[in-house]
Amino acid sequence: RTVTAGGESIVTTVKRSEAEFARDTLAKQIYSRLFDYIVRRINDGMPVEGALKFFIGILDISGFEYFDDNGFEQFLINYCNEKIQQY
Repeated sequence: RTVTAGGESIVTTVKRSEAEFARDTLAKQIYSRLFDYIVRRINDGMPVEGALKFFIGILDISGFEYFDDNGFEQFLINYCNEKIQQY
């Protein structure tokens, strides 16, 4: 990793596990903000008033949770389900 500040560059080594953690954290944050943005845009575009203004219906396809090996797609599905529970 290289950090440049005030015209000076400092190079530091990062362990693989730390780099993977940082990558995963960034991916989760990007996905979270994108999901919130999409839901907000959908809600803003719906011509309803009152409490219904904050409602969005999403069909969840169940069964993926039981795979022996879950991939990135399952992570996204699970993350969506967790975010939906917060609304």
